[in-house]
Amino acid sequence: MRGRRHWRRWPALALLAAGILAGCSSAPLKRAPAVAAGDRVLHMSYGGREREYILHLPPAYAQGRPLPLVVVLHSGGGSPRLIEERTGMSIKADREGFIAVYPAGTSYWDDRFLTWNTGHCCFYALDHHVDDVGFVRKLILSLRDQLHVDRQRIYVTGFSNGGMLAYYLGSTLPDVIAAIAPVSATMGGHAQPEAPLFVIPAPRTPLPVLTFHGLADQQIPYAGGTGTQAFEGRSDLSVATSLGFWLHADRCDARHPVTAQVTEHVRRYVYRCAAPGDDVELYTVAGMGHAWPRETRKGWRVEYALLDTPNNEVSATDLIWDFFRRHPKGPRTVAAAGAAR
Repeated sequence: MRGRRHWRRWPALALLAAGILAGCSSAPLKRAPAVAAGDRVLHMSYGGREREYILHLPPAYAQGRPLPLVVVLHSGGGSPRLIEERTGMSIKADREGFIAVYPAGTSYWDDRFLTWNTGHCCFYALDHHVDDVGFVRKLILSLRDQLHVDRQRIYVTGFSNGGMLAYYLGSTLPDVIAAIAPVSATMGGHAQPEAPLFVIPAPRTPLPVLTFHGLADQQIPYAGGTGTQAFEGRSDLSVATSLGFWLHADRCDARHPVTAQVTEHVRRYVYRCAAPGDDVELYTVAGMGHAWPRETRKGWRVEYALLDTPNNEVSATDLIWDFFRRHPKGPRTVAAAGAAR
């Protein structure tokens, strides 16, 4: 995605970006308020840039006890507000009692068409070598130190380009993060056909992983390679390769997963690993393309032109929180998996 080749996408991207609504804005706040529930837009300096994020505190935060922290990473072309809306993660946070934070990527257009640098994707962040792993790492550690955060329950999820970053953070911060849940993502690939292969580094310690992927995804194909909807020939590693990476890291039995047909189109695979609780789980969704299962779309947005119709048979948000809830750091008692919602 560099040099002249990069400019071939600009007409389409400019048309897309022109319609994307501006993100949230507020006066910069350097330290999170203490107890007030709800959203606030905050800023943090990192790498010579003023980075933005939305912090959501649930009503339970006022009780003063440490709460889990869930980092939610938007897709390429998305925004913190959009991923908050689509996933309903703040609604879930209020019901279950955890803190949610939605960092913002970077872009050629200020707060529009935001992306993350995940090694082989995407756009501005990749082209300008933005240290997004470092930014989100600093954000997590800052929130952990400033808020009432349960240090044994810090989690990361993300969609598409944000899911790629979730994989990357899981491999570099397994001592801080308790589990990750990428949706419609991959952990490596080629930025261009002639570009070298990028793969995230091996984690120092095992980490529980939950992932979802549509079998009909043509932006990040399930079988890997270059999808018919992928930009400028980027190729991605397959779900099997990404899954195998974590099965090896967690020392799991790759040959004998526990499988279940959850619904007509959704199948679940659970891999048992060397350490109790270090599970790796995969949900495949037949017929679904590039989408977050049972996402919320309030009206029409131009960003949805990059997405496919979601499957509504299961809620990725509910299943992700259930997985996170069952996987704190340290000694774990793994409860029997609940029924899909």
